Amino acid sequence: MILLDVPLALALVSLTLQLATAIAMFLIARAPGWGRVRVFGFVALSAAMYSAFDISTNVGPHDIGTLGWIMSANLAVAAVHASAWLWYTYGDETGSWKGLPVRVRRLALANVALAVILSGLGLTIEKGASSRLHVPALGIDQLQPDLSGIGNLAAALVVFTLAVSLAEYIRRARRGVPGAQYIAIGFALFGLFVVEEALVAAGVINFIYLADIGYICVVAPVTVQLIARFAVHAGRLADMSTTLAEQVQVRTHERDAAREALVEQRRLAALGALAGGVGHEINNPLQYLLFSLDELRARFGPASAAVGQDDPLENAFEGAHRIRRAVEGLRTYTRPASESFAPVDVDLLVHSAIRLASPQLRDVSAVHLELAPVAAALGDEGKLVQVLVNLLVNAAQSIRSAPPNSASAIRVATRMLGHDVVEIAIADNGPGFSSDVLPRLGEPYVTTRAREGGAGLGLFVSRGLVDSHRGELTFENPEEGGAVVSVRLPVTGPPPVSPARPSQELRFLSADSYRVLLVDDDELVGRTLARGLARLGYRVTTASDGVDALELMDAQSFDVVISDLMMPRMSGIELASALAEKHPALRRGMIVITGGAVTPAAEAFVRSSGVPVVTKPVELVLLRAEIEKSARGRVAVEPDHPQLL
Repeated sequence: MILLDVPLALALVSLTLQLATAIAMFLIARAPGWGRVRVFGFVALSAAMYSAFDISTNVGPHDIGTLGWIMSANLAVAAVHASAWLWYTYGDETGSWKGLPVRVRRLALANVALAVILSGLGLTIEKGASSRLHVPALGIDQLQPDLSGIGNLAAALVVFTLAVSLAEYIRRARRGVPGAQYIAIGFALFGLFVVEEALVAAGVINFIYLADIGYICVVAPVTVQLIARFAVHAGRLADMSTTLAEQVQVRTHERDAAREALVEQRRLAALGALAGGVGHEINNPLQYLLFSLDELRARFGPASAAVGQDDPLENAFEGAHRIRRAVEGLRTYTRPASESFAPVDVDLLVHSAIRLASPQLRDVSAVHLELAPVAAALGDEGKLVQVLVNLLVNAAQSIRSAPPNSASAIRVATRMLGHDVVEIAIADNGPGFSSDVLPRLGEPYVTTRAREGGAGLGLFVSRGLVDSHRGELTFENPEEGGAVVSVRLPVTGPPPVSPARPSQELRFLSADSYRVLLVDDDELVGRTLARGLARLGYRVTTASDGVDALELMDAQSFDVVISDLMMPRMSGIELASALAEKHPALRRGMIVITGGAVTPAAEAFVRSSGVPVVTKPVELVLLRAEIEKSARGRVAVEPDHPQLL
């Protein structure tokens, strides 16, 4: 006794699997880039429809007419299934119907149209003809309609359409396309079962229909591959999401660090402006301090005549000059960047940087200089000093992190690389750069001092400054140990020749010499400068600001105007504009003295006005040279000027 209806069981299993596959494919097709999978969903859905018709055949008794209609419908569904395979096999990644080759589209349409039309017209079943399907081993004994000749041709076209897809997968398997061989094997089995079903329908063989097994054989390999690919893609997407989340976290941290760096930069800019103002305030009292000391030396000579004892007056001079050098270095470091580069003396650049970095270098046993004759570099002095100061401080910090060593030292060397590049190398005998950090030095937030709280912005800023000079910043660990950082800059020409300083001898001129109007809002500075100029033989009149100066010029004539830059009521800038309008000859003979251009407008005036600028504290010998030059220039322009003959 047969307890299991085998054809019904096969149809139910196939229906279940095909429906599950179709649903899964339609869901997967919603993912971006998986549009082609929707076509395979139609492949599985058509297979499920075929199995559903098989189930209806095996459930309950049917008359021969109903069985003929079911067989015709199954033939049409088989044609749809074969054409869907063509679409999936030859389609592009989007699953577009227009993406199919024209010949493939024609074959798919012809296959479906012929089967549907013939089945709808009832031409696939031989009317009045039937045969008995008798399989005693499975308990099957039933009548079945016979296919007509036209029906057999339609079935043959379905088999041919499937064979076209099979041939393509065989070619892909030979080319080594992953998974193609399993699909080809499934197609081969499916083809055998389809042929078997066609032969059963034609009455050639007497057995149950096995096409449901064929559908499982051909759909299963593709389903497994697609689900596996989707799982891999989903894993990659998860990894990408994790990576993206980590990158977002890193970028957020970098944004926060950049925001903090911007706040720090603004704070430093404010401190720089404050330092410039402090330097300006220091230079004014330093002016009359130096002049007063000079007057004391001229009046009384050395304060101590004992051999081997320090001269208090000379010590005071030395202290005042040290203050002056410190303020000059501060001005260099905080000076706004010029819009255009100029030749820079590399030796002076190195010495300025060492002087500024000296507080950080005090615990270093030695700083050795190996300065070869080099050409002038083209750049902005303040920015380049900033770079060298940063590198010197980094070298000192590297030495501190190394074990105590009496030979700890920093070496600063200059040399020419070819004819157009000057190199400034700063070497230390500290522990050197770690191998994992060395390739990334100069990138933002990459630091060798993370444990000490380093933010990794110093070298990043330095590299940016060097790059803006069309130069190069390099890092290396030499074989002998330590670290070397090199700054390479383009040059402008041969080594610069320092201008000859005027003779230090003060030659007193006749009382009939030039008449000088001295304008300065600091009373002590004005008095001391006036006394110094009077010692040189000039006839000096003082004014406290530009307004008073203009009133004096309206009342009497002057040969040279010496004006402070920053003053209340009317600044030196405004005075220069007024002179250009009311006294153009004096505008050409104007000299500006300043303790520091602490505003952008003052800096722009110093750069572009063409007015000679002498920095406080003023040296009389340099100021005299500017006065002589200014007066000679006026003589050349106005040869008949009675005051200059």
